[in-house]
Amino acid sequence: SLAASQSPRSIMADASYIKLSNRRKDDIRKEVYAQAFDVCHEQLRTYAECIHGRLFSVVWTCRAENRALNDCLHPHTSKEKMEEAFGVAERKLNEERRQAR
Repeated sequence: SLAASQSPRSIMADASYIKLSNRRKDDIRKEVYAQAFDVCHEQLRTYAECIHGRLFSVVWTCRAENRALNDCLHPHTSKEKMEEAFGVAERKLNEERRQAR
């Protein structure tokens, strides 16, 4: 947790503050999506059943299933959720680094 006298901006200005690498961010994105698909497994199964064996007709035939899947996934994969996950990982990384000193 941040010290009361330190804002996130002042901490980021600290030369010892470590930001996440793009590779780590990509790993976090994958983790967030995996968790979202676990939560939305029923909608994913329904959509997968609908698209099975279809090509072009998927667009109109499975529209409702696609919408249900997207509606389920969005709250778990929004930009805000990603930024929150990145922030948690950055704080953990910096806390571990600070404790290692």
